[in-house]
Amino acid sequence: MPTGGEVGLLAQVTYYVMVVTMFAFFAGLVHFLTTQNRVVQEHRAAMVLHAIICLIAGLSYFVIQDNYRYYLETIARVGNPAERLNITREAYVATGQ
Repeated sequence: MPTGGEVGLLAQVTYYVMVVTMFAFFAGLVHFLTTQNRVVQEHRAAMVLHAIICLIAGLSYFVIQDNYRYYLETIARVGNPAERLNITREAYVATGQ
């Protein structure tokens, strides 16, 4: 994992925010699954739906942060600023897809 000095502080902060968000969604998943028996029957379906949403969002953030980590490792190895800019443009398009 490259440091902020190699790839820039904003890129590192972005990566860490993605990781924290992923863990927050997984924590929400655990919360909704473990507390579903403590709510009234009418709200249990909503708890399961919230858990499914947290699972999908957590997995999506896992894939996105993994791609972003690969981008950071690639950008740290490149020394040419023009090539770095080109890789950055392609990486943001690939992450968005």
